[in-house]
Amino acid sequence: MKSCLNHKNFFVVSFCVVVLCLTAELAKGKTIIVRADGTGDYPTIQAAINAAATGDIIELQTGTYTGNGNRDIDFLGKVITVR
Repeated sequence: MKSCLNHKNFFVVSFCVVVLCLTAELAKGKTIIVRADGTGDYPTIQAAINAAATGDIIELQTGTYTGNGNRDIDFLGKVITVR
């Protein structure tokens, strides 16, 4: 009886660990690349923000960002990271 409970507890704990690992992977946002010359995943910072979902990271490559969509940025209340 005790051996059966140990196996059952082991299974439950193992199942919970697997579920937690899968949930953490799904919660991780994607990384969106923006380049100053417009050749990234999106042509402007604002376009990347518009397409981003909660948890996403917008990565700005080295360069000088000018023009529409690269100034007066509106985060639209999204919980994202821009770096």
